[in-house]
Amino acid sequence: MDEKRGTDLHRLAKLIKQSDEPAFKALFDEMQQSLFNFILFLTKDTTVSEDLLQEVFLKLWNKRKELDPEKSIRSYLYTIANNLALNHIRDHTLKISKHQSIDTESIERSSPQAIFENTELSKAIAQAISSLSEKNRVTFMMSRYEGYSYKEIAERLDVSVKTIETRMTQALKELRIQLANYKTKGD
Repeated sequence: MDEKRGTDLHRLAKLIKQSDEPAFKALFDEMQQSLFNFILFLTKDTTVSEDLLQEVFLKLWNKRKELDPEKSIRSYLYTIANNLALNHIRDHTLKISKHQSIDTESIERSSPQAIFENTELSKAIAQAISSLSEKNRVTFMMSRYEGYSYKEIAERLDVSVKTIETRMTQALKELRIQLANYKTKGD
C-alpha cells in the first residue's frame, strides 16, 4: 500500500482495537469488495460469499481486543476469509458426499466427482495463496482480486513497477509449483 493508505489502515486497526465503531465501518468500506471477490473466487457462490464476508468482519470485531495494530490488518482479514472459505468448502463437500445418493437431480446436473474436484481445487488454491510470503500475497491479491494494475500496486505500496513484476513472477511461480498436481479437464 502507499504510505497514506498503509498509515490509514494502521490507524484504523489501532482505533478498532479500542472499539471505535466508525473506524470499523471505514475499514469495512475499504476492504469489503476485495474480500468479497476473494471469497467468491473460492466458493463460487454469491450468497455464501456475502455471508462469509459478514462473518469475517464479525470475527474481527469479536477479536478486536487481541488485534495487533503493528501487523497488517489486510493480511489478517484475508487470513480469516481464507480460513472461513476453506471451512465452508470442506463442510459443503462433506454435505454433498452424505446426500449424493438422495439428490439425484443435482447428480444429473453435476457429477459428485466434478463437484469434489472443483472444491478440492478451490481449497488447494486458497492454501497455496495463503502460503505465499506476505509481500507476494498482498501483491497477488491486489492484482488478481482487487483489479489493480502493476503501476497502481507499485504506487500504493511505494515500490517500483519492476518490484511488483518480480513479486508477481515469484507468486505465480510458487502457485504453479504448489498446484502442479491439479490439471485442467482434458489434460
